Amino acid sequence: MKNLHTSLAAWLRRAWFPILLVLLLAQLVVQGCSHDPVRPGDRVQGDGIVPAEAVEGMTTSGSADLGVERLSAAEQAEYCASVQAEEGSLKILAARTLSVMFGPQVPPGSWSLTMSCGPASLNMACAYLWNAVLNQVVYIRRINQFLGKSDIDNCLPGGSSTSDLERAGRAVNNCPNTYRASGWTLQRIRQEIDAGRPVVVAVWAGRLPNRGYGYAGGHFVLVVGYN
Repeated sequence: MKNLHTSLAAWLRRAWFPILLVLLLAQLVVQGCSHDPVRPGDRVQGDGIVPAEAVEGMTTSGSADLGVERLSAAEQAEYCASVQAEEGSLKILAARTLSVMFGPQVPPGSWSLTMSCGPASLNMACAYLWNAVLNQVVYIRRINQFLGKSDIDNCLPGGSSTSDLERAGRAVNNCPNTYRASGWTLQRIRQEIDAGRPVVVAVWAGRLPNRGYGYAGGHFVLVVGYN
């Protein structure tokens, strides 16, 4: 089974692309938005049944560069080439990648409380699709307010679901084509990446072997490539 992985190598082909929100059985390498940023080369094993989501883009208002993590193509290649799974897995080398800027789910909020991984993943994908500067502070708060959260910095109570992100994609991120579906496969994910569409996936954080934090529950991350 091939791995899906992150990268920041640059191109954007259209003014809009759909994104997918999927829960799948797979071993993935992703761009994380959780308690510690997942570095390129971190592997994710998804489990369960989740829907898919397509989104058209995002407008930004008063956005600012928040100093989110970026790697040059050379740095990414060097990092990926240096990462090798421990027991017989393939070395992580890029086959296809999208240039998605990384932005953690904090700020706003705090790492001890945050449940904003879904909004953060959606925002990373939408900023890429619009070729916009990522502003997690503004858009996490807008999404959480739209969802009726009493704590808009931390997406509390309850975090977000795929149906929440579907609605937020349409209403907040200007994505009228947002949808949910189930039954996704690795081949379908590869097709979406090939079409220039990053994929938001729901996983169990406990299946992220290199995550660097203790939380093991449900979590959203962003897939931007595969090998």
